[in-house]
Amino acid sequence: MKTYQLTPLEKLQAEKERLRDERSTAERRMLFQFQYLANNWGTILAQSVSGVFRSRLLETVENISYAGTNSATSFLTSPRKVKWGNFLVSNLPNIAQITWRIAKPALITFATKKIMGMIFKRNKKKK
Repeated sequence: MKTYQLTPLEKLQAEKERLRDERSTAERRMLFQFQYLANNWGTILAQSVSGVFRSRLLETVENISYAGTNSATSFLTSPRKVKWGNFLVSNLPNIAQITWRIAKPALITFATKKIMGMIFKRNKKKK
């Protein structure tokens, strides 16, 4: 018994129909995704921004708890009397690193608020 073989023209037409169906399915999926984005863009933006700040905050807290580095860095002290000037100078890199890790999120938040204030100016009520 012989099976029916498709001609090259019929193969092309079948391929064309398959691709047309694929394209229409992809269009429907993309329209659904655009509709979802249009309806939920504010929530998505807020979640992504808060996620970034949350991860940065957790990273900062982790680094502060480990004195700014993952290695065991100890403060240098002299065996005799500890003079504050010598102590600060000898540990300046460690102190600066810890201070920067604490101040950086605050500075980023301050700059973000200022920029958002400039972009979305609020009308202040005149008394």
